[in-house]
Amino acid sequence: MLACLWWGSRKFGDAARLDARLRAKSWRIVLASLMMGVAIWLTATVLGPQLQVPSSRVLALIVILAIGIVSYGIACCMTGALTFSELRHRMRR
Repeated sequence: MLACLWWGSRKFGDAARLDARLRAKSWRIVLASLMMGVAIWLTATVLGPQLQVPSSRVLALIVILAIGIVSYGIACCMTGALTFSELRHRMRR
């Protein structure tokens, strides 16, 4: 999938190129994503039994989703990938 996206973005020229700021922050974004993945995995492990019960499955998925969103925001701030004001600005777009 990544190769297809890269190949397709070639026709956009300079608009699809990475700028210096994104290159500098890319490892922090990847680290924040990994931290979010760990938080989601732990939450899914804890809520595993509720995911098997049809009546509580939707609520458990909403909790996992909410924890993923919050943990990514916290991880971005912790790693310096984004500041809190940048996150707020991107949420408003």
